[in-house]
Amino acid sequence: TKHSNDMIALRTTHNDVQANYDETKASATSLERQRDQLLKRVETLETQIHSHKQTAISSQQEFVERLQTEQRLVTALQEENTRVEQTCNDYVRRMEIMEQHAKDTASQMIQERHAYQEKLMVESQKELQLQQQHHEQ
Repeated sequence: TKHSNDMIALRTTHNDVQANYDETKASATSLERQRDQLLKRVETLETQIHSHKQTAISSQQEFVERLQTEQRLVTALQEENTRVEQTCNDYVRRMEIMEQHAKDTASQMIQERHAYQEKLMVESQKELQLQQQHHEQ
């Protein structure tokens, strides 16, 4: 019937939303791990930069060249970290939107079910009245 077809369509939509939500959540988790690795890498590189500053007395030119290279790496990693954080934030916002959509879909399904049950009750009462009228005649 149309109602059961509507219910199946709504359930399919709900399942699709849930699958997208799960996939987005897994992607966000992976991006968070990548961000943590980048932060550790930045911390390691910053430690290395400090160490190189201590040895610069004996080889200042070598130090300057390595420092510049590592500072570029740190900057690149910090920029990448910013992009990863933005992507994580975007995924979180998408998950929130999908979660709200799933809640709205479920609420709509419940409202439609209540309306259908109400319609069945009214039809059932009309049928019962008709049967009683026939019985009385």
